[in-house]
Amino acid sequence: MSATDGLTRGMEVIDTGAALSVPVGGATPG
Repeated sequence: MSATDGLTRGMEVIDTGAALSVPVGGATPG
């Protein structure tokens, strides 16, 4: 994953204060 993976210019983002989380498991092959 790169620093801007999935983000586009002008996209609204929300700072939740939580750490970045990435789902793992059978539903996320890679």
